[in-house]
Amino acid sequence: MKRWLVILSALAMAQGIAAQSVPDLRDSTSAWWTIFEHPGLSSVIEQGLDANPEPNVAIALLNAAQENVRGTAAQRKPEAGITGGIRWGREQSPMTGGVEDEINPLVASARLSWELDVFGRVAASVDAAEARADIRRADLAAIQLALSLELARVFVDLSFRDEQIALLSDSAHQARAILNRAHQRVTSGLDNPVSLDEARVMYQEAEHSLMAAEIEREQQAARLRNLLGGHDPVEEPSPLASYIMPSLPDLTRTNLYLSRPDVVRAYHAKLAAEDSATASSRNRLPALSLVVAAAGQGKTADDPDMWEAWAGPMISYPLWAPRRDARAREAKAGAQAAEATFIAVSLRAVQEVDTAWAARSQAEAMSAHMEARLHARQRLAKTANRKREAGLIQEPERRIARIEQNQAAIAHARWLAAGLQTHIDLVGALGGEL
Repeated sequence: MKRWLVILSALAMAQGIAAQSVPDLRDSTSAWWTIFEHPGLSSVIEQGLDANPEPNVAIALLNAAQENVRGTAAQRKPEAGITGGIRWGREQSPMTGGVEDEINPLVASARLSWELDVFGRVAASVDAAEARADIRRADLAAIQLALSLELARVFVDLSFRDEQIALLSDSAHQARAILNRAHQRVTSGLDNPVSLDEARVMYQEAEHSLMAAEIEREQQAARLRNLLGGHDPVEEPSPLASYIMPSLPDLTRTNLYLSRPDVVRAYHAKLAAEDSATASSRNRLPALSLVVAAAGQGKTADDPDMWEAWAGPMISYPLWAPRRDARAREAKAGAQAAEATFIAVSLRAVQEVDTAWAARSQAEAMSAHMEARLHARQRLAKTANRKREAGLIQEPERRIARIEQNQAAIAHARWLAAGLQTHIDLVGALGGEL
């Protein structure tokens, strides 16, 4: 509980820098994936960020939001306009001496006005538009971060699948040799037919595991191509040993949480809602403008019968504006909802970081445990080789020891990949912070 209060207070002070904490990953020189020190992983992620079409939607929305900022800020500038027209009809007024006469057919006017933002309505509207642009910037960062994380997960999984397939292929080869030997011995009457059935089941299980791994590998390869916009990766996955497992980050640095795009988005959504509520409430106040106007009418353009020109301040006040009142109440309720959402998103961020941290620590512990198990199986396999050479055991026992060693190697590789995956998840929970 104390931690999320620290986060909220840090975010409250980050108004001027929060938008800078979610940069465009394609322009980043210190991207999060560099911590793995793996050129292949880096090239695939950068390829995906350039080729995947998903970020383009967010970029278009960000451009639209930035244009909206400029459009809203244009309210601070003077406005000028002219009108002109031709009309037909008759009039009777004091100007005609009470006699009905033809109306002047030509009419024209010009107006120059500049609203003075005395009560800050326009300023609040501009602040709201800028906050909405920051929301779109955070959306873009969220898409890019999610894409880069998924690319990394799939690429690491493919590295594991390649090792798994190689080990399962060797196990299938060993099981096939055991099956052939059992078939020869049963045919010769040296063994019970049950041993042949047992060998056949072992071989079928090995083949099934290999087929399942190959299918999963193809599925992940197709997933990677989709993430790359339909293109093949520029770099093929390499063994898991080529990755550098990064150290755990220091979570006492509360500014790590400022990089989460969803938290930054919720923060700017709160700012946008508050500014919109301010602008709506000030929209019910008087408006002061400086005006220069001219108008005229006549039978011809060169001979106006009447014209006037004037300049001076004008003030307008909405005496009865139920729509403005309703919008002000709606905007105030929206600001309260945005604040509640911001707190909820911040709390969820803390929970996700805690969960990712625990999973990362557990994966590291399990990887060390599986490494010890692999070393034990390797020693047993070497012992089985020596025993076979000494004639103390049969060939199937040596091959079974090799299969069990492969199984231990697969389990170790699985947890190595899990460790990398959980670290990727932790980076995602921290918003891409190194």
